[in-house]
Amino acid sequence: MFKKIILTAILTPSLAMAGISEDIETKLQAEFKPIAKDIIGSQSHKTTIPAEPLGLIGFDVGVSFNSVTLNSTLKDQTYGGLSALDAVGIHANKGLPFGIDVGLNYGRSAAMTTLTGTLGYALLSGGMTYPAVTVKGTYTTTTDSDFVDFTSYGVDLGVSKGFAMVTPFASVGVVNGKVDTVDGAIGAGFNASYDEQVVRYAVGANINILIMDLLLAYNQVGDVKNMTAKLGFRF
Repeated sequence: MFKKIILTAILTPSLAMAGISEDIETKLQAEFKPIAKDIIGSQSHKTTIPAEPLGLIGFDVGVSFNSVTLNSTLKDQTYGGLSALDAVGIHANKGLPFGIDVGLNYGRSAAMTTLTGTLGYALLSGGMTYPAVTVKGTYTTTTDSDFVDFTSYGVDLGVSKGFAMVTPFASVGVVNGKVDTVDGAIGAGFNASYDEQVVRYAVGANINILIMDLLLAYNQVGDVKNMTAKLGFRF
């Protein structure tokens, strides 16, 4: 599916220019860059959990939907009104001793599947009069694409403070992302690569509804806007 999307968005306009271009690879790279930026901005890790550590017996699990605002030609690739990079996700986070949390997130869009691992450490656990502050490292990679290799890693500083049933949160950090076409996927001699470091920030709130939790978040990675809703359990 992703190969078809990229071939439509990149290869067709590039080959259309072959008759007048002296350097098709340069044209290909120019077409690929904004698409790669959208992949990095939409498929890298998004903040979907408050900063408070879960504790030794705590966990946070849920399912999510992430809607993205793209800037490249991929924004024209839609399925039932959804962007090619809108994604559903499964999230599992577990608390460990000493304020450490680990997480595993699975994301699936029409274009690709991603797997993200996270490791967080609470600088402040939070209390009645002060917020929780956590530093978190993240790593994301594709798992099933035969067209592009995508990886990103980053670090965030997050803060949150609970008020009754609502826990607002915010985070800021950096992401290093890299997107490469798989050798031969476009055609012999045609390869493209792009990597960049961008700022990532998020704001949102986790709302406890009886025994379940609803999380709403806005994440921006580079210039790609992400709106996320997650429903699950947090104990």
